[in-house]
Order: sequence, then C-alpha cells, then structure tokens
Amino acid sequence: MLLEHYAGRLEYHDPWHRGREISHLFRGLIDAAEADALLREHGHGHLRLVDNGGVHRQSDTLGQLRAYHLIPAGGSKSAAVARHMRARGLRPRGHRRRR
Repeated sequence: MLLEHYAGRLEYHDPWHRGREISHLFRGLIDAAEADALLREHGHGHLRLVDNGGVHRQSDTLGQLRAYHLIPAGGSKSAAVARHMRARGLRPRGHRRRR
C-alpha cells in the first residue's frame, strides 16, 4: 500500500530489505507522520513508519534519500533491549541484582 501510494517517492532499500522477518526497509523522501496516518486510515494502526535518517547510497530514480523502517507500532530499540535484559536476568548498570 505504501509503495503504491508513494510511487516514485518510496522504494525498497535494496539489497538490505531482503530476508527481513519483522520489519520492512524502504528508502525515499516522504513524511513518516503522513504515512502513519495513511496506515491508520487503512486499518494498519498496529504499524508505524520510522524515519531512520539520510542514507549515503542514492537511488537512480529518487536521488538523495532517507531510510524508513515499517515496524510494529509498539516496537522500539529500547523496548527490545529491555526485553532482552529481562529474559537474561540482567539489570541496567548502577542497579544491583536481587538475590
């Protein structure tokens, strides 16, 4: 849906988009907040598009680009790290582990 709506302004970030299991990786020049609104309008409010900043590689069709990840709305690096630490019984530095 996003690729169709933003045709000519958004494309897969080849070759890094291949083999992904949780997120989709795009490149282009769009407004992520506008894309999130579009996702919600089409019943995909459980997803969000994250603008990961500029990329060094240029597109033959789009020129200078930004990278975007389409991820679950509740997903974040900090949430993933916190879950990873809990699963392994780890605590952030400065916190003592209970015995």
